Amino acid sequence: MIIHEDSAVGAPDNMSDEEAATLPIAALTAWYSLVDFGQIQPGQTVELNLMPLIFRQTTIRGIAVAPRSSFDRMNTFLNEYKIRPVIDQVYPFEKAREAYEHLARGAFGKVVIKIA
Repeated sequence: MIIHEDSAVGAPDNMSDEEAATLPIAALTAWYSLVDFGQIQPGQTVELNLMPLIFRQTTIRGIAVAPRSSFDRMNTFLNEYKIRPVIDQVYPFEKAREAYEHLARGAFGKVVIKIA
C-alpha cells in the first residue's frame, strides 16, 4: 500500500501495533465528537441514553471520523495518561474466520486480525 506522508499518523509510544490498530474508528470518532467538536472540558461528563434510539430503530448518519490533527491530539493525550485499548484476542490472518466467530459470540474488548 502506498499513501502520502501527510496521511500517515504515528502510533502512541506506549502501544503495540495491535493496540494502535484499534484506534482509528471508535476511539478517534469519540475523541473528535467529544473533545474537538463538543468542546468537553476536564471534569465534565457526558451521559448518553441510547435506548430510545435503539427501540425506535433510529439511524444516525453523518458522523465524521476526524481530521489528522484530531488523531495527533488524541495520541498525545493517550501517551500522557498511558491509556491503552482493551484487546480480547489477536488472531493471525489465517484464522480470520475464527476471529469473526469470536466477535459474533461476544468479546470484551477488541478482536484484532494481524496481517503479518
